[in-house]
Amino acid sequence: MLCEKCNTSVPDAPPNTSPDFTFSSLQNLLRDQNSLTPSRTSEIRDIIAGLDVDTDRIRWELISLTNKLKRLEIQRAKYKSLLAPVRRMPSEILNLIFTLFACDPDTRNNFRDNDGITLPGYTLMAVCSRWRNISLSCTALWRKLWLNAFLMSNNNEQGLNDLARLAAPLKWCLDHAGETEPLEICFVANMDVQNTPIPDPEFMRILLAQSARWGRLDLGLINLTNLESFPSLAALKNCALTSLKSLNLCIPNEGSEGLTRFDIFRNAPQLTQLTLSILPTVERKEMFPWGQIKTLELAFIDPNYELFSALAFCTHLESLSYVFSDDYNESYSFEIPPQTSETVRSLSLSFGRGHCVPETFTLLMNAACFPALQEMSISYEELLDRDILWPQDKFISFLVRSGCSLTTLEIENIAISNDSLVSLLVNTPELRRFNFYEKPVAEMAEMKKKSKAPTSKHQHITMSFIARLHAYYGDIEDGNSHGLASPIVPKLEHLSLRVLADWFDIDHLFIDVVCSRWSPEPSVVAMTGVQCLKSVKLKVLGRNLNEEVYRPLIQLRKAGLQVDIVCGTDSEDG
Repeated sequence: MLCEKCNTSVPDAPPNTSPDFTFSSLQNLLRDQNSLTPSRTSEIRDIIAGLDVDTDRIRWELISLTNKLKRLEIQRAKYKSLLAPVRRMPSEILNLIFTLFACDPDTRNNFRDNDGITLPGYTLMAVCSRWRNISLSCTALWRKLWLNAFLMSNNNEQGLNDLARLAAPLKWCLDHAGETEPLEICFVANMDVQNTPIPDPEFMRILLAQSARWGRLDLGLINLTNLESFPSLAALKNCALTSLKSLNLCIPNEGSEGLTRFDIFRNAPQLTQLTLSILPTVERKEMFPWGQIKTLELAFIDPNYELFSALAFCTHLESLSYVFSDDYNESYSFEIPPQTSETVRSLSLSFGRGHCVPETFTLLMNAACFPALQEMSISYEELLDRDILWPQDKFISFLVRSGCSLTTLEIENIAISNDSLVSLLVNTPELRRFNFYEKPVAEMAEMKKKSKAPTSKHQHITMSFIARLHAYYGDIEDGNSHGLASPIVPKLEHLSLRVLADWFDIDHLFIDVVCSRWSPEPSVVAMTGVQCLKSVKLKVLGRNLNEEVYRPLIQLRKAGLQVDIVCGTDSEDG
């Protein structure tokens, strides 16, 4: 007999020789004290054989049905994918999404490879034929290139072979990047060749031929002590970099001894953004078109005193950033030269993990003076010892000395007391946008565990800080419902907080503060002197927020207030 499902030979079931052999008779046999007769034993063997056949048949059918179910589920998933919204999305929208993906700063880190060139567009092309066709036509995916060139002195031949492999994918990218689109190049080279000239690799000749299209260049040079050892780079001083707008030059201090002539970027008429990690000691005025620079970032990989002097060359600077890397965790032992500019309107300070923040911050604030400053951001990656409070008195002295009026202030992860923060805000009466962010509790606990830092003995932020933002703060203290008080930051229009649940524990107070600053009528603003809030963003790390409690703010959203209330957990850093 053949199985109807799989055509497998199945033995016929033996005939039922005892149709009257029921379950009850079987039970009687099990209880019977007499031994079975030979005929009865043979009959039972035949019954067991028949049951074995039925069991095998049902098991095979079950396997067949299970496989059929899996095939149906796979088929169902495939058909269901046809109904996905992304398949109904027009190609123009997908092209825009791919463009945003290519412009995301995290794209490089998420798709970095070891072949010397990073091409995140390849990932999109592998999804389906439609995505492949759209990716090929999305020039943004191919005009942003990350190249790694490593050539070590102990194996130059192998290194040159690795560099030669970059030419083919680079040509492919340029063919799909459009003929006129500006290119974004990130080129990292480790050329430890002991000043020996390197045969021009083909990929460098290809890049150099496209130098007029460079819109952004990130150049990281490691162990390159002389530009003449890499002829392609040295030849840039004879090229007109007509499209170059942004330059990031990263050279460790120990690898810059031979860079006596670094004037290869003088011919860049559109260069306005500049990031430096080193400033050679000679011919500084000829290195870059300093007068064009609007945005300057000074990246301190090590305690480079000379880098502070770059500010003096930028006569039309608008935005300035100091980035202190976590690679060097000691404070500066020397006095920082005067950091003064009459044109800087935006200032950013970023301190890496493990850096001695208070000492460096104090030295920098003592040297700084920016009369036109309007926006300021202070970001700490990590504070290992929470007992060391942020020296806000130096910051206030800086504000007074500069005579500036801050309209935007962002502070992230600083160890500051409640009174110090209030004092800071008292000295920024023109503030219109205030962002205050704290690290998640779990992350701070892990930092403290690794560093074995002692538990802080100082009182930090409390809800009294929130109360001081109340438009009628005097009424909260004395209970006088008819009096008015001058609140801190009376012109505040945008408030964004990411705070810890261990101190942010009175929700109704925060709601009352926001409601007190909601006054869209000009007459009320003129009477109280308090500007109407336009946006509020709150994220409490460590607990969920009760939607019913925050319903008054949700209702204000309908009246025009931009409200973003987010539930957070200890592990989030959003």
